[in-house]
Amino acid sequence: MKKIKLVTLTTLIICLCLSFCLNTEAVGNNRPSKMAKNIYMDPVTSGKDTSGEYQAFQIDFLGGATPVNTYWALCNWQMKGGFGAYGGLQNTVDGRMAIMSFWEGQKDGKLLRAKRMYPAGNESYFGGEGEGTHWITPYNWASGQWYRMLFFCWDDVATGHTFVGQWVEDLTTGQWTLISYYDTNLTDSAIMGGLSQFQENYVPGTDYPVRNFAVKNIYAYDKINKAWISLDKSQISTDPSSWGFNTAGTYEFGSNGQYFWGQSGEYVADQKSYNASHPVSKTFEIDQPDQPETPASQLVAMTASYANGKTQVSWKASNLATPIYRYDIGLMDAAGNIVEVATYTRPELENALLQTPYSASLKPIMVTTDVYGNKQKYGF
Repeated sequence: MKKIKLVTLTTLIICLCLSFCLNTEAVGNNRPSKMAKNIYMDPVTSGKDTSGEYQAFQIDFLGGATPVNTYWALCNWQMKGGFGAYGGLQNTVDGRMAIMSFWEGQKDGKLLRAKRMYPAGNESYFGGEGEGTHWITPYNWASGQWYRMLFFCWDDVATGHTFVGQWVEDLTTGQWTLISYYDTNLTDSAIMGGLSQFQENYVPGTDYPVRNFAVKNIYAYDKINKAWISLDKSQISTDPSSWGFNTAGTYEFGSNGQYFWGQSGEYVADQKSYNASHPVSKTFEIDQPDQPETPASQLVAMTASYANGKTQVSWKASNLATPIYRYDIGLMDAAGNIVEVATYTRPELENALLQTPYSASLKPIMVTTDVYGNKQKYGF
């Protein structure tokens, strides 16, 4: 009798599971294959004292519900004299990623294309929505946690070209990560354009999970005026039905005064009625300081050593302080005279070969410049 009851119970469970699966499949088959509504953010720069040319852009990001097949674009911009670019964070079927991309462009009838300098290796080209090059790499960002993304451009000493780098700081641990940087093959260029953001579900049929985000501490550094601009006001919107996008479901956005937020993804049976009761676009404001925090970077070690008769200077920078992009490196003799100076603008460097013959009496000296403009002296 006990055996019969066990079999009956097991059969019942199996039947219930099959029924649930079949009903779920039926509901899914009856629903159109859609993507969740996009949420767009366009920072308001009108009324700000800005030239429209920026050396840096930073934004703090938190993903709350972060299902796969979702991309959070944290900045979309145009390179002065060149092409468009964008970067952000993704949750993909292959894991959580950071991305930075550059479209191709034309100048004087010639192809313009950015070249990845770090990490070294073969270029990663893309097509489909135009052509360009990008770097998509694993970055283990977590839901419910704040991250700071920084895009920074500088003129490289060796090539004279404008380079653009992407860094992410885990605001829980304080650890910075250099994701990549590119040689734009442009000169005297800068970040320009709307500096916009968006949340995108990019695979049809995966619209139903809720996905949401929050952003704050949004700033741009004006290259001409040499000042930070606080982007404390933003227009937030979704794609209206008139655009004809293959999107559907709920959408909400706003501000709680401390951060902007957006959410989309739940199924709506009557989309037309839902849209009629929800605004497509609205402008919001948050409270943030006029300038971002800019803590200074620190070297944790610096040494000089023999290298084929010449002098190699080696150093190590802390990843718990703001990233360094420029190193002015020199050697000082026992009398306090500076005998050689060399400048490098490659953020990943940890050593440099100077031409002066090695001597134990030579002392390495260095001035570092970080991405927030802080300078630090070492060895003087």
